[in-house]
Amino acid sequence: MVITDTPEKPFEKCALDIVGPLTVTNAGNKYILTFQDALTKFSKAIPVANQEAATVAKAFATKIIFEHGIPEKILTDQGTNFVSKMFKNVCKLLKIEKIQTTAYHPESNGALERSHRTLAEYLRHYINGDQTDWDEWVPYAMFAYNTTPHTATGYTPFELVYGHQATLPTALATAPRNTYTYDDYAQELRERLRASNTIAKEHLKKEKEKSKTNFDKKIRERKFRIGDQVLLHDETVRRGRSKKLEAQWIGPYTVIEKCGEVNYKIKGGRRSMRVHANRLKTFIEH
Repeated sequence: MVITDTPEKPFEKCALDIVGPLTVTNAGNKYILTFQDALTKFSKAIPVANQEAATVAKAFATKIIFEHGIPEKILTDQGTNFVSKMFKNVCKLLKIEKIQTTAYHPESNGALERSHRTLAEYLRHYINGDQTDWDEWVPYAMFAYNTTPHTATGYTPFELVYGHQATLPTALATAPRNTYTYDDYAQELRERLRASNTIAKEHLKKEKEKSKTNFDKKIRERKFRIGDQVLLHDETVRRGRSKKLEAQWIGPYTVIEKCGEVNYKIKGGRRSMRVHANRLKTFIEH
């Protein structure tokens, strides 16, 4: 596992993903566009009717950029909605560096994947029997997520973004605080954000280092050289055929480029692809 770069400020590096297809709701929604800030873990979930590039690009612009500003980097998977010309043009127009995970390697976007499980767990408890109202519960689920302390940072995502804890219904019974000027508030907010973001960043680094240590204990590092013959672990599920009976490793392919510390570009015939080292093993002729 490689420790990724840790952002310096909120909404500097963010992740996008699509959940679904789900049951079509009364409002016509079938998918959820999910978003998470890498530093604060502040997350959003936006119900959408389909996962077409135009729908995803519009939701990304209106529900994320217009509300939180333009991120410097966006991490996505290789779904057609995110690799489409339209979405790439949106990122190019807004000067967003677009980063893609390697195919069949969701660990590259693990934090967002974990928030998906939390969202699903929440919705499972509150939606109706025919599952047609899940989109009505999404805002409640995300508010609960963003106002709960995150294990990686030690803070609630809401606090790291806004500089103070969210006012929850139980707090309405407490006496109001003395008012003070906008200058006082602005200075206090600035100091709170600076201090909390610094601490959150340290927590995040420690969490990443712990995850790397635990991951590396179980994984044997795989290194290849350009020109090596390798086999690729096949993740494709083919219609009408049993995955259990398919060959697990296909190839051989030739390593033609090393992309960073853990990714390689391989080629077989005219086709080349970029894959994680975990999906490769050395080809040995018998």
